[in-house]
Amino acid sequence: MFYFRRFLFFSAILLFFFVFRGFLFLGHSDPLGYDTGLYAKYIDMAYTALPQLPFQISLPDWPWGLYMVTDFLRWIGFSQRQVLYGFYLILHAGIALLFYFYAQRRFGKGVGIATFFLFMLSISQLVFFWLFYYKNTLALFLMLCAMLLMLKKSPLIPFFAVAIGATHPLTAFVFFLFLFFEWIVQRDAYHRRILAFSILACGLLFVWSPVPLIRFSALTLSFSSNLKFPGTFIDIKQYLFLAIYYLPFALWGAWISKNNKEIKPFLYLLGTLFLMSFVSPIIPNRVIPFLDLLVILFSGIGLQNLFQRGVIREYKILFFAWIVFLLVFFAKGISFLPPRVPQDEVNQIKAMRYFPHDALIIATHSYYAPWIYGFSGHKTVAPEMFENDMWNREQWEKFWHTPDQSKRHVLMREFPDVPLYVFVGSLFPYPNLSEDYFFKKVSDNVYRYGP
Repeated sequence: MFYFRRFLFFSAILLFFFVFRGFLFLGHSDPLGYDTGLYAKYIDMAYTALPQLPFQISLPDWPWGLYMVTDFLRWIGFSQRQVLYGFYLILHAGIALLFYFYAQRRFGKGVGIATFFLFMLSISQLVFFWLFYYKNTLALFLMLCAMLLMLKKSPLIPFFAVAIGATHPLTAFVFFLFLFFEWIVQRDAYHRRILAFSILACGLLFVWSPVPLIRFSALTLSFSSNLKFPGTFIDIKQYLFLAIYYLPFALWGAWISKNNKEIKPFLYLLGTLFLMSFVSPIIPNRVIPFLDLLVILFSGIGLQNLFQRGVIREYKILFFAWIVFLLVFFAKGISFLPPRVPQDEVNQIKAMRYFPHDALIIATHSYYAPWIYGFSGHKTVAPEMFENDMWNREQWEKFWHTPDQSKRHVLMREFPDVPLYVFVGSLFPYPNLSEDYFFKKVSDNVYRYGP
């Protein structure tokens, strides 16, 4: 009977997850967001790496961790679509379960249930899921696995630190901070040695990665100008608004935990990430998903404390009203997601695979660029993206807005003598090429250049 109840409980958790994430897949073959096309391209690029490794390397740029996993899945028979969407969904379901298990085992069952519920209703986590941060997702999954192993003082933690660093440098940096704060408060000599090896692995892989190096090299520029690297995510002010319905519980949870040695590493990490999201000139907004997990964890601690004190039972009507408000806010918050590329436009992009093999596709807006790069099967030009962009910002502005067709023609002549196509999406419908006699309409959103 015990195991049956556990089965029902975890089945309910998984059902809850697939309802609150799976609805995005209704009515659209490619429903998720910005990075989908990039990962579709990269997963295909990595397909051939196994079993030749380590003798032949045919992977996208470092870090390779994700592509080693996806290529293994392709190698054993899964299709590109199954790897692109199916494995991504499984990883997010795993993150939800691991987050529950960690909170439940470290802080109690009440905290586990509360954190899972708030995790599923967090608009910030929904945006993180929708934006299709595949590397970040796999690294976060590995990080939660490592944190569960830390509860058992497992010697496997350094290996997970290496895997995280080889998958996503920013997650490795956050894990590095958490390991360091755990090392500060830990008194067990054996566990401190394990943490020290893990800290070393995370730190070296983070510093070695070219992405952090590029960002740190811009530090002097950022102090002397307005240059920032915010990341493609909501900013801290937007986040505080979206988290307003559980933020008071997080503040209460943090307050009652301030003298608890077990919770101090989380408090230190919460304060560090919060400070970074506000004042750091080079750390991106992408720390906010991690910050949100910590806020959710402290909210669970606060809610459990209020339940143990009898406050929730005494004000149960207000508590149930708050739950209803959560659900309504989540439903309204869906509109906070960026607009999806319409299905008919995705179909037109995929049809570009039948264009001449040497064709060059121009995406008139960077929002469409990853989709065209990943699904068209051709080299892609986009504003300030990819290796084929030959124009500066001023030239792009001229291409978009000039009323003089001859000036646009002069710009187009800068490209190689290959078939040139331009995709003008409905979300950003410029330039208007329907009246430009240099362009012939191929489909609703696609034009071929031909003077």
